[in-house]
Amino acid sequence: MSMSASTPAAAPSLPAGSLETAPGPGLKLHELLTPMDPASPFFLYLLERQFPANEQVWCSEILRLLQKRSQGDEADNHLFVAYDPDRGPQGAGSTEGIEPVAMSWLEIYPDPNIEAAALWYLAVAPGAEGKFGYGTILMAELVNRAFKEGCRLMTIEVERADITASHVADVAERQQRLSQIEKRNRFYVNRFGAKHLTGVRYVQEISGKNPVEMALLILLDTKRPSLSPEEVLTRCQALFGEEALQSVGPIGLSSELPRH
Repeated sequence: MSMSASTPAAAPSLPAGSLETAPGPGLKLHELLTPMDPASPFFLYLLERQFPANEQVWCSEILRLLQKRSQGDEADNHLFVAYDPDRGPQGAGSTEGIEPVAMSWLEIYPDPNIEAAALWYLAVAPGAEGKFGYGTILMAELVNRAFKEGCRLMTIEVERADITASHVADVAERQQRLSQIEKRNRFYVNRFGAKHLTGVRYVQEISGKNPVEMALLILLDTKRPSLSPEEVLTRCQALFGEEALQSVGPIGLSSELPRH
């Protein structure tokens, strides 16, 4: 996942939303359950601001998903916005007038043949990245939720440096993007112990957008019996489809950062 090169309009103003859970010190998590939720514009803003256009699910699709959630469907899709009430204008602990600081989209696949969670998006608001630990706190909560729900693994899509390098002509922009990619990969690999699924070709396809080759990171629940790389591939192919995720060589789980 990487930052978008474009700079959209400023984030919309948001009235105080309901706070659902406390994943860590100073951070509150709110789940979107309807397209009318006042936090929905912030979720869409961070999606557009922090991810390349070809990796963004259409806003209309997200609103349709939230409409289904409001009707009791799509219960395995969890769209979150995180707040830091300690930084609100009304003082420590207040939720009045505060704005979200992060967002995430986690989908649970309870099928016994999959038992996985897909982290589709995680982003911290501009200006707060790397400063207050929001990403770490939020990611830890998502991992905890996924494994508590019985998932054996979590999948994380990350940009391939070689693909980005070949598509960004401007030298300065290319170096910035490559630096961002490595920073994000280190976040998942070094801080959370994610492994790079090697020996595969994975193509992300979003309706109406050009397919893009990406790397897959895998986070395993170490408290349960270990899965072999081949078992991980089988579960991931059941999740993504065998056309999107193909074996092209010896399958492995590497602690090295994805380079291609």
